[in-house]
Amino acid sequence: MPTTIEELQAIVAQSVLDTQAFKAQLAVSQEAADRRAAEADRRSKEIDKQIKELGKQIGGLGNTFGSFTESLLLPSVEKILAKPFGVTSFTMRMKSCKGEEWMELDGFGFVNGALYLKFR
Repeated sequence: MPTTIEELQAIVAQSVLDTQAFKAQLAVSQEAADRRAAEADRRSKEIDKQIKELGKQIGGLGNTFGSFTESLLLPSVEKILAKPFGVTSFTMRMKSCKGEEWMELDGFGFVNGALYLKFR
C-alpha cells in the first residue's frame, strides 16, 4: 500500500506508461492483423480467379472429349442404323429451329427422305 503522495504518483505514472505501452502494442497487433486480412483477401481473389480459369479449362476438355467421342461413335452409328432401320441419310451436328427455340442435334437419320431417328 502506498504511504506517501510521491509513491501514489509513481504508481499512477507507471500505470499510465503501462497503458500507453499496451495501446502501442495493440496498434501494432491491429496493423499486423489488417495486413494479414488484406493478404488473405488478395489470395482469395487470386484463388477465385484460378478456380474460374480451371473451370473453363475443364469445360474445354469436356467439350474436346465429347467431340472426340462423337467423332469415334457417330460414323459407326450411321452404319449400324443403315441395316436394321433402313436409314438412307445420316448427318452429324445439325441445328434446328422451332419457333424461337433452337436445338442442336449430334446426329440425324432419315429413311427415304423422312425423319426417322435423332440423337441428342
